[in-house]
Amino acid sequence: MNSVADDRVITEAWRTLAYVVFAGIWMILSVAPRGQWGLWELLLFHKGAITVYCFVMWDKPDAMRTAFIDLFVVVTTAVAYVLCRSWTSWRTAASAG
Repeated sequence: MNSVADDRVITEAWRTLAYVVFAGIWMILSVAPRGQWGLWELLLFHKGAITVYCFVMWDKPDAMRTAFIDLFVVVTTAVAYVLCRSWTSWRTAASAG
């Protein structure tokens, strides 16, 4: 981040630290895919929303690259969600309460 302009350093720091957060979320989901109710959906919402926003703001810098990277992430996460039957975590949470 030393080469980033001063007006972008906070944004780039946030982005860099967000990679750690999302990697942690995927690690949690890989260990217990049906044990975390709402985490899959929150992740899919965020990545889906960013993807849509990038397609809407197509003419902005980095929009095209970010759109396709996050689209790949959304598709692979959605496939994992289905293969793991992760929606069943809601049933477990409802029966525990």
